[in-house]
Formats: sequence, structure tokens, C-alpha cells
Amino acid sequence: MAFVPVVRERGDVSFFGVFDGTVGHDASDFVHNVVVHNMLGNDHFTNGVAAAVSSKRWIDPKPVSFFEAAMKHGYKHSDEQLLKYAAEKRLDYSSSTSVTAFITGDLLTVGHLGDSRIVLGREHAGSGLIGRRLTVDHKPDQAIELKRIQSKGGSLTYLHGGKPFIRGGDFTAR
Repeated sequence: MAFVPVVRERGDVSFFGVFDGTVGHDASDFVHNVVVHNMLGNDHFTNGVAAAVSSKRWIDPKPVSFFEAAMKHGYKHSDEQLLKYAAEKRLDYSSSTSVTAFITGDLLTVGHLGDSRIVLGREHAGSGLIGRRLTVDHKPDQAIELKRIQSKGGSLTYLHGGKPFIRGGDFTAR
């Protein structure tokens, strides 16, 4: 397991990410090098910044939808690149969970893959720092994900310690 933290800043955005590799650090090392460009270097992000600046409000449905699309595009494109890289390097089981956040103006956009999570800490008078989960862990034994796995011809088995493991289906192809 390898944790790869990423912090990038430029004038209009701060990007934060942690990538937790499984079966070594190859996937997390690769993804952390491409994900920032894939999320912040696409038209969805550029259009989101333009929409927020023109409306003078960051928390407006139009920029929010652009930033959400930028994050989805970034994850999807990074996944496609990782699959190609893993096939070329014969990294059969290399993968990575991910938590990412970018702050643009007054808007925080978060995303994650797998069972890594984002917790926001806020100072409360008299109570100290209080954490609030911003993501829900994504696991293969959740009803919706199990249904997706089975619809692709896969199944789920439990390994040592009751840990869910995917067999067959699109996992084998990936």
C-alpha cells in the first residue's frame, strides 16, 4: 500500500488529493501524475470558472454542474490511462483508491473512488474540531455495486478477515 498525497495550487484553484495504491504503488504513482491535468485541464473546468466569474457567484447551479463534470471527466480519463499503462507494464492487480478536492472561489468540489474518504473538520466553540464525512465509502458488497458486478458476469467472495474480493466480470477485463 502506498499513500501519495498531492497538493497543487494556481491562481484560480487549489487541488488536493490522496491516492492509496493496492498491490504496490504503481497505480497511485501513475494516477497522481495525471489526475490534476485531467480534472483541471478540461473544458468543463474552464467553463465552470468562466460561468462563476460571469455570474459573480461560485455557488450557482451552472458552475457547480461544470465542476462536477470536470471531476467525473478527470476520474474517467485517468482510469482509461491507468488501464492502458497497467496493460503495457503487466500490472495485473495494481489499482488505487482516491480522494480529491478542489477549491475554486468559495466552492469545494470533492470526489472519491473506493474506500478512501474525505472528512471536513470545523471548529465549534466549546467543542473543538468536529469532523463531518463528505463521502461515503464505495465497496463491492454494497447493493448497487454488487448488482453492477453481477450484471457484468462477476461475483463476490470473501477473503481472510471477511474482506470482499471481486471475481470475474469486468474486473478480469480491467
